[in-house]
Amino acid sequence: MKFSKWRETVELITLLAVLGGLVSVVIELRKTQEAISAQAYQTRALDAMDISFAMIHDYEFRAVLRGYESGDICLESLDDKQRGMLNSWYFLLRKDADYEYYQFEKGFRDPDFYVTTTVPDIKKNAPHWRAFGIREPRQSFREEVERILADESIRPG
Repeated sequence: MKFSKWRETVELITLLAVLGGLVSVVIELRKTQEAISAQAYQTRALDAMDISFAMIHDYEFRAVLRGYESGDICLESLDDKQRGMLNSWYFLLRKDADYEYYQFEKGFRDPDFYVTTTVPDIKKNAPHWRAFGIREPRQSFREEVERILADESIRPG
């Protein structure tokens, strides 16, 4: 083999190695981007939890929530303030469930936790989200909520 043939072969191998390296960098960047996005969702979920913990310490709110969830108080009998409190509560619960599903979807949430905790909570709270007109913003989460509501083997949390 001539020297120029060897040189061309080495240049081709070098070029392929550089391309392979670039592909692996792109793959790693994509994984990092997904991890950062999941972390942002986690931060928002923690913020929502802080707000919900503050709400649950309010005596009036607890009484309204207990009455509404037990069926003793119907949605139509709530005044604007009570309706607003419950709307905020269920909005936060929907937000938290969406974040948990997003993390599960991306492989950052333990599947056992999702199935045993998040899914029953979605089954319990989704009818309330609908009663208050709270919709699921992400298509994949909307589809997951529909799947959970349709599955009669899933018991509410």
